[in-house]
Amino acid sequence: MSQTMPAPNLLRRRPVSRGRSRVWRGLAIVVGVIGAMAVAGAAFGIVLRGAGHSVFALGDLGKSALGLWLGGGRGGGGGEPRGGGIGGGGTPDDPFADFRTTASGLRIKDDVVGTGAVAPTVCRATVGYVGAQHAFPPDPAAAIFDASSRHGRPVAFSIGARRVIRGWDEGIPGMAVGGTRRLIIPSDLAYGPDGNGDIEGGATLYFTVELVNVTTA
Repeated sequence: MSQTMPAPNLLRRRPVSRGRSRVWRGLAIVVGVIGAMAVAGAAFGIVLRGAGHSVFALGDLGKSALGLWLGGGRGGGGGEPRGGGIGGGGTPDDPFADFRTTASGLRIKDDVVGTGAVAPTVCRATVGYVGAQHAFPPDPAAAIFDASSRHGRPVAFSIGARRVIRGWDEGIPGMAVGGTRRLIIPSDLAYGPDGNGDIEGGATLYFTVELVNVTTA
């Protein structure tokens, strides 16, 4: 026959009076409530900290996105302003701020620096060119009045001999063969208040010039 083994002493319950039992149950409830409050408080603190980090992270992301938008896709502070038609590099107030300006008011920019012979102050220069009023082509405002393509070939001019407008006498020297230069020529270095043919009186002229060859005059 099998016998029921006595329970170990460690597992035996000692009888407790009804009053003491109520006290212990009350203490257990209080301890349980306090423990639950502590756990809930800790969890709430973690949630708040996590939410704070999330808010800051979203704020940083928003600022980054705003920077990208304001900066035109360059990431943050935006970038430098562009202008000046072909070649860029100006500012909204002056799209040709990257041109150098001589004492006479002529504005010059080398879009391509040539590697050949350099045009001296007095020379015979063979050039391809486009001349316009109001703006550089292909700006829609540009009104082209002459171009070497209309002559079917590059054209040779005497420079420094007062046979061309002053803007060319001043603007061509210093170019190297193979180079391309843009000139913004004020009217007092061109045709003045009276103009010339299709060129309006007081017009500023915009030339793009490529130096093909140069010889001493």
